[in-house]
Amino acid sequence: MKKCHKKILDGVITNREKVVQVVEVEAKKSVDEQRLLDETMELIRQEAAAKIQALEDEKNRLAEQLRLKDQHHDAAIVDYPQYWVDQVEDCKLYDVDPNSLEYEGVVSRFADTVTTPVMKLQRVQNKRLWKWYYLRKSEIAQASGTHQEKLLFHGSSMDSLAVILKEGLDTRVANLGGAIGAGIYFAEDAVTSTGYVKASADVYNKSGGCYQMLLCRVALGAVTQGAHGLRRPPAKYDSVHGNLSGRKMYAIFDNNQSYPEYLISYQGNGAAGMFGGITSAAMGAFSFGTPPAPKSHHYPPKKYYPPGAF
Repeated sequence: MKKCHKKILDGVITNREKVVQVVEVEAKKSVDEQRLLDETMELIRQEAAAKIQALEDEKNRLAEQLRLKDQHHDAAIVDYPQYWVDQVEDCKLYDVDPNSLEYEGVVSRFADTVTTPVMKLQRVQNKRLWKWYYLRKSEIAQASGTHQEKLLFHGSSMDSLAVILKEGLDTRVANLGGAIGAGIYFAEDAVTSTGYVKASADVYNKSGGCYQMLLCRVALGAVTQGAHGLRRPPAKYDSVHGNLSGRKMYAIFDNNQSYPEYLISYQGNGAAGMFGGITSAAMGAFSFGTPPAPKSHHYPPKKYYPPGAF
């Protein structure tokens, strides 16, 4: 009996050892399979990452190729100003050297009617806006046979200047009650535009206590007398003009007919013009020149302007 029990016990132990061995083998096999699965997944992940990177590189290559193609295309049809500084950005402001003829030409225009000191002059280089302006100017010249372009002043809310410098002036926000039409207004004399310059306290303070206005290129084309209620120039004309207290003003009705060429920062003095523009009552806060006598020319000699300014 004892021998029988011992035989049975030995059998049980042997079977247990076999079970343990099987379990250990299966466990090792499972670990090996998991490691193989992990290694396989890592290879798949690496291959996928490499393919994604290759696609991203190809996308960037094609985008750069397209950019260069557009750049060459633009260069073939658009003449960018020769005096512009090379830039990668679409839009950038450049300080104009106070000792340059460019600075002297623009500031002398401003100083014809406003003796408040100019603190800074910046040239606006916006490739996209320039392209559309150049094409529209060329279209006007071909259609009407009139190539009339002027540098004119524009005053507006300084709070909107960042948008204007990036996106351009917009007829959609034009004053519908304008005296010569619901268009974008420009003035030959800086003093006229000062009446439209306004700024919130925050913007005024950030500008260092300066007011700012624009000197814009405007493709006037054929010009006729403006009138209240006009939403577009009369047939066969491209722009309109009128007078405000004896000073010449112009209005256009197409965003692409103007380009904001210069940003002029001039000295302010406290609350004048803040929150609502410089009213006639507040004019005394500035030192304005007397209305100039009629001149035989609208601008200083062309040598004071950058090449191709007209």
